[in-house]
Amino acid sequence: MQELESLFFVFTTEEDAATWQLFHQYEPKDSVTLGEIRLRINERIDRILKEQVPENRRFYFRHSRKGLYSLPADARPSWENVKGIIADLGGIKRSPEHRTVLVTTLTALAENASSYSRTRTRILSCFIPSDIDPPAVVFDFGVIRVRRPEGSKQLEETITAWLADVSFDAMRDLTGDNAELHKMADEYVESCLLKRAKAGHSG
Repeated sequence: MQELESLFFVFTTEEDAATWQLFHQYEPKDSVTLGEIRLRINERIDRILKEQVPENRRFYFRHSRKGLYSLPADARPSWENVKGIIADLGGIKRSPEHRTVLVTTLTALAENASSYSRTRTRILSCFIPSDIDPPAVVFDFGVIRVRRPEGSKQLEETITAWLADVSFDAMRDLTGDNAELHKMADEYVESCLLKRAKAGHSG
């Protein structure tokens, strides 16, 4: 699997993001790890984009494998290679230091993230759990897209749809006026929006 640069996110209070059970403390039956979600998302990306986007032009889900504990407020990562964030607001709420780092990170992403995520699909920010409000700074930037997934399946759906959007946008730039490709991209995006709307209505 050849991955494009400028992919992914993830800051948590856990020591190893890959083994982080994102929703377990809020829903004990949901013990899926972020590593398992990553594998499932990338498999879905390959299935969804199989006929539409070449493998070497697809955006896949990667994560930093680092938590907020290892990202001091004065750190200067390569923000242009980070396209989003996942944060456990329950842990952030208990730690003013982590909250400061989260605000710093979101601000840096809004200002420096790659152009696809910042100006087209916006920076995907998933905050867990959904019953705690994210920092006010996220609403100061029109380039941040806020999502509050309530379970591992919903998080998987959100990231998969977002990645497909990014991949289609990248292909639009390469193919110019390829009307057929644009039509397939639009149909997929519309179907995802419809599914999400139905899921929200039923919930």
